[in-house]
Amino acid sequence: MGKMQPYLNTIVKTRFALVLIFVFCGACVFAAAPPAERRAFNTAMQSFRGGWWEIADRQFGEFINKYPQSELLPEALLRQAQARFRLRKFSDAVEVLSTQRDKAAQLADEWYFWLGEAQFASSNYTGAADAYGIVVRNFPDSMRAPSAAYYEALAYARLGKWSRAVELLVSPAGPLQRTVAANPTNDLAVNSRLLLAEAHIALGNLSEAETNLLQLGVLDLGACTEWRRLYLLGRLYVRAARMGDALTAATRLATRAEDCGRDELRAESVLFKATVLEHAGRLDDALAEYGKLLDARMPTSVRRTALLKSVGLNLRQGRLESAAALLQNHIAQNPQDNGSDAAQIALGELRLKQFAEAVGKTDGQRELPVPSEITNLLEQALAQFDTVISNAPSGPFTGRAFLGKGWCLWLRGKVAESKAAFESAVEQLPFSEDQAVARFKLADAQFVQGDFAAALSNYQAVAAEYGGIQPARDTLVEPALYQAARAALAMNDLAAATNAMRLIVRDFPGGFRAQSVLLLAGQDIAARGSPGLAREFFAEFERRYPDSPLLTEVKLALARTFEQEKNWVAAARVYDEWVTNNAQSELLPQVEYRRGLANYHAGFETNAFAIFTNIVFRFPTNPVAPLAQNWIADFYFRQGDFKRAEENYQLLYQHWPESELAYEARMMAGRAAVASLRFADAVTYFTYLINDPGCPSNLVAQALFAYGDALTRQDSADTNRPLANYEEAIRVFSKLQRLYPATEFATLAWGRIGDCYLQLAGQDPTYFTNALAAYQTVVDDPRAGVAARSQAEVGLGIVLDKQAQLLPEPEQHAMRQRALEHYLRVVYQQNLREGEQADPFWVKEAGLRAMRLAEELQMWEQLATDGGLCDYLGKVFPQLSQAMEARKLRAKMRLDSPGT
Repeated sequence: MGKMQPYLNTIVKTRFALVLIFVFCGACVFAAAPPAERRAFNTAMQSFRGGWWEIADRQFGEFINKYPQSELLPEALLRQAQARFRLRKFSDAVEVLSTQRDKAAQLADEWYFWLGEAQFASSNYTGAADAYGIVVRNFPDSMRAPSAAYYEALAYARLGKWSRAVELLVSPAGPLQRTVAANPTNDLAVNSRLLLAEAHIALGNLSEAETNLLQLGVLDLGACTEWRRLYLLGRLYVRAARMGDALTAATRLATRAEDCGRDELRAESVLFKATVLEHAGRLDDALAEYGKLLDARMPTSVRRTALLKSVGLNLRQGRLESAAALLQNHIAQNPQDNGSDAAQIALGELRLKQFAEAVGKTDGQRELPVPSEITNLLEQALAQFDTVISNAPSGPFTGRAFLGKGWCLWLRGKVAESKAAFESAVEQLPFSEDQAVARFKLADAQFVQGDFAAALSNYQAVAAEYGGIQPARDTLVEPALYQAARAALAMNDLAAATNAMRLIVRDFPGGFRAQSVLLLAGQDIAARGSPGLAREFFAEFERRYPDSPLLTEVKLALARTFEQEKNWVAAARVYDEWVTNNAQSELLPQVEYRRGLANYHAGFETNAFAIFTNIVFRFPTNPVAPLAQNWIADFYFRQGDFKRAEENYQLLYQHWPESELAYEARMMAGRAAVASLRFADAVTYFTYLINDPGCPSNLVAQALFAYGDALTRQDSADTNRPLANYEEAIRVFSKLQRLYPATEFATLAWGRIGDCYLQLAGQDPTYFTNALAAYQTVVDDPRAGVAARSQAEVGLGIVLDKQAQLLPEPEQHAMRQRALEHYLRVVYQQNLREGEQADPFWVKEAGLRAMRLAEELQMWEQLATDGGLCDYLGKVFPQLSQAMEARKLRAKMRLDSPGT
């Protein structure tokens, strides 16, 4: 079965590609979610589509916690599980899909299919078979049903339940057979027949298996699939004791491995030949074949397998010391080899086995009165386990090392120390038989120490969680229930004890969750955000009271309902009608002003300009006159006519010096001067405001900010200190923060301080730390707008990328990944708050930087995937579509190239 793993890895990729088909239509099932929910969900989906699995996992988790009643919850849970699956966090994916299965709703077929996938990847084949079976039986018309039927059979095969696998594979009414009948040469059909042949071999139905495999031999299977067929045929011959045919198959197997071009198949071919030689009794020849794979040029995993096989052959012949010597020599000759940890584990477990055999027992916690040469075996085993733990505290074999260490300490009677080791083993081992043993022994240690509650919890976990692993069920579940009953009785928990005993008896019988009212009602309804309903009240008012003196107010209120809906054309039409009918009203200046604004927002800017110019001329003493003058100045500013804009801002503060807009007009005059690149004139405006004691504090803050910004855009007057203006700007921005810490500009100043430190870091890299702190302050501040936060996110990415380049090359990757995540937050608009829209400039800037960095990090899968970063940027920015297609194609080529 293990020989199929490379193929299954390919199948996993293929299966997961189908997720993206579902992804792009999945959200349409749930269209009624409120905007905030939908935005949060879409943010996570963007990360998911782009293949940023860690980010998607976190974002879906945040969505689930924040919106537990959302209609989008089922899909969010499913997507989180799929992201965890891609991160190889299989047990976490199982947890989501198992504990939340009542939320599957319309996604039930996908839900149970992926539960099966995660269970299968976790080696919980019983759970996988159950989940796949639900898809097959409850959703026979689902697109997942044929594959689920195949993988259900494969799960039973992994459990050794070959008869059940055959039943599923040949069931004429099942979705798998319908698919096979429709297209007998597709991958699913071929894989099903190969699995059927394997099942027949396991059941001893060699004739049926041989017929099936020979029939497949006439098809054009491709070199790699043909290798699998020959491998099964060779196994069949070994089972039938036809060693001559088996050796012939082994020779053909090697040829097909070369044709396939996969190193792992070349190695497997050698391993198979060695196996045939073993069965033929030619053990020295078998050892010679394994020896070919011990070459240092072989991949670590291959050398590890060959080593352990060689050790196994020696053990079969009772040559324990020869096996130990082989392991010791490998460790001594390859001290830096990544496979040494496996050898050390094997040597440690071998010494532990020798010790157990010598003392005639495998359990006990008292000191054992045995000779020193025997106790030395235990010390040697412990030394090997400690070496693995010390060299690789989080390595792939560290969990097994802690388990072995726990056994050594337990056998030496050191219960407290063994408990700590078993606990570490539970934490580091994957869901497996070894983890079940570690948890059982942890419970034993807790029981001996009198911690019955903890012991009970762990015994119950062994019984409840590991029953799907057959070896664990055979050897651990019943003892765990028995010990659970003991622990429960020791703490007087009769209910728990009774339940444990009930399970033992059940599962092991043979063994041990009016006018004024209408107007006010309409105004109130409009104020509460229901302008359409408000208009019904106003229409009723006009119908009932067409001659009411309040009708003019009703018309104005009606116009405001259209403003609420941003229906500016309708609002302008109502105001136009009102002005025509109420030319002598004292409200005319105010209504004219609102009419001007409505025309502007409706896109009738020429009309608006004429209205505001007329207001300044006809009503110069009315409070709306400076407002109209300000709009005229803003109009020129928007047109890029900064000279006329500056002149009109001057008119405002000169003609209406007492207006609240006078200081703002002077500020804008300074901004117009900056836009005209007249920085000295701009500084004059800004410093006037800074030094005027009557200037409102918020404008002083703006002026300080603008003053600092202008400094960064000017060349330094000191040619010997070209970056002097950045240092002075930092002082100005710091003064702003000191004087006005509660203003938005204090936060924006942090962003500009970050920019200044980024420039200064070109001369002194220690300033990178200052830049990071400044940018992060902007990102975290609730007062900062989306543009400022986006710019700061990009700044964080730039700084981290530059910092990474100062590190040794092996240490750069993690920091550059952090930089990439900051860019992606802006690209996928994940930094938006409720009601915000992304700033296109910074989305594009972040996207191009993310693209460059992802290419440098060789993240070709994320760039090449459909719906990934290239597709996203091409869709959001059509002008980039051709360039993005080219970069996506390049990524695909790199992804498909050998060695990438």
